[in-house]
Amino acid sequence: MMRIFLITIGLGVFLVAGQTLLGHFGPPEGGRFDEKVVRITREAPAPETEIRIAGGGVTSLAAWRGEVAVVTFWATWCSICVKEMPELQALAERYRGRGLSVLTVSVDEAPAEKLVLDFLEGRGFDLLPPLIDIDHALARRVGMRGTPTTVIVDRFGQIVAAFEGRAPWADDATHEYLEALIGVQNARESRLLLSSPASAGS
Repeated sequence: MMRIFLITIGLGVFLVAGQTLLGHFGPPEGGRFDEKVVRITREAPAPETEIRIAGGGVTSLAAWRGEVAVVTFWATWCSICVKEMPELQALAERYRGRGLSVLTVSVDEAPAEKLVLDFLEGRGFDLLPPLIDIDHALARRVGMRGTPTTVIVDRFGQIVAAFEGRAPWADDATHEYLEALIGVQNARESRLLLSSPASAGS
């Protein structure tokens, strides 16, 4: 199992060694929160890069300012991503109306809109928005190396944590962290939630 260690990053310097952009990560199991979480220990404002909405329009992560955003980069060709999608749908249902949104950003190559819409609608993932990062501009800004990758953005627009590979959505520690993040009063408190390895998933 790949273990993600405590690191300090700036945008675009996301992870340490291994996969290249748009590979995919294994193993498929979600694992434990304390093993998989990447702790962001410096200020890391979420990029406001435009994201295409399949079916028409554009948006950016700034549209979700004021709530926690779980942003997962995925692709229809990524088998681990496909396995994770029901978990993301369940996550969106669990936190609906509670100050947390789940954003699924496809990195499928063009033409991707119909592909993404058909995938999400055909599998009943009605709570997962059909967002597309076709030129991978957003993925590169956050330093994504492969799919799936998830970044957690706090209510103040700061990236505060991340996961490479399938995230540990089944681990209670993940939800303890997310619920704490919803309740913080400022960006400094967000970062302090994961200020040391001992503070996560213990």
